[in-house]
Amino acid sequence: MNKAEFKRTLAKLYACGNRSDGDDKQPDEISWVHPNMAGQACCAKLDAVIQEMVDCGVFTEADRCDIYDDL
Repeated sequence: MNKAEFKRTLAKLYACGNRSDGDDKQPDEISWVHPNMAGQACCAKLDAVIQEMVDCGVFTEADRCDIYDDL
């Protein structure tokens, strides 16, 4: 997996968590997602991972923006 693939995977996970409390859930998500995924159970954890990646120099601020801009 290269860096671009890793960023896309993070963005997909974040997007799913973010949609968990909305009306735009996909049919295959409805049965298993929970509204708390949009907060502490998923997105907050991924925010922390992304921040740590910036802090340790793996991601740049541009990389962080790429992840969030694709949502």
